[in-house]
Amino acid sequence: MALESAAYEIYEARMISGGGSAQEVEDKWLGATTVRQRLALALHGDKSASVAKWLGTGQRLAGFNVCNRGVHVGSTADHADEVRAVRIAIKDLRAAK
Repeated sequence: MALESAAYEIYEARMISGGGSAQEVEDKWLGATTVRQRLALALHGDKSASVAKWLGTGQRLAGFNVCNRGVHVGSTADHADEVRAVRIAIKDLRAAK
């Protein structure tokens, strides 16, 4: 949820500052139904854009997995490591502006 919330903040700010309406922001956001699509909106403004390169294989991907699959199936990993990975992913997402 934290990564998705950060993605929304970034996406909304980019859209509004670029002249988009609040209704357009909401419509596009609601049309993106997965965390991956919402991350793509924040990074590229297009829910169909690939986020694989940005996610990579390290902490960003680990944080994404916690916020995506981990929410639904739980976790057996070290929670401190998971929190750290999510924080890194959010920090990197905000820096990608």
